[in-house]
Amino acid sequence: MAQEEQRHIAEGLTKEELELFDLLYKEKLTADERIAVKNAAKALLWKLRKLSAEKPFWYKDTQEQAQVKGLIMNTLDEDLPDSYDKPIFNKKCDDAYNLVYERTLSSGNAFYH
Repeated sequence: MAQEEQRHIAEGLTKEELELFDLLYKEKLTADERIAVKNAAKALLWKLRKLSAEKPFWYKDTQEQAQVKGLIMNTLDEDLPDSYDKPIFNKKCDDAYNLVYERTLSSGNAFYH
């Protein structure tokens, strides 16, 4: 396997968690902050999968889209390090939502079954 293909194993993450981790990552994290970002990626994926099981067609309803955005914001607010200032935090939330939305539309499956 190529080094990039094995990176998720080295990071202790699934491929889906690694994709979220890479999206949430920012420069100059401490070792503890890096762990917190990994945990945020894991928690976010778990919560998104749970919500997806309950509401598989969330992307078709604006109220349910808002619920997904809120879930992302609340999860990242709880789990991302304090070093993420408001502009970075907002960008990471938007990026996470856009990724999830695009993946759902393109695959027909919600949140990386």
